[in-house]
Amino acid sequence: MIEIDEQDAKATLVELIERVGGGETLTITRSGKPIARLIPYRRTGERTLGQDAGLYQVPEDLDAPLPTSLFPS
Repeated sequence: MIEIDEQDAKATLVELIERVGGGETLTITRSGKPIARLIPYRRTGERTLGQDAGLYQVPEDLDAPLPTSLFPS
């Protein structure tokens, strides 16, 4: 991981974006303390409406009262 002072980061932003785009991780510091991290963007899979259809079935008694044995008196 690369650490760079915020003033240097401002001056070389385009170069830093290229490096992060190539897979490097970068920490920006102020007075030696980390203030931000630049990481490569990773696209996750596209979501499709209904992609999980059929993975779960709602029980017939979903709205039935709970058994009284669950509630000690």
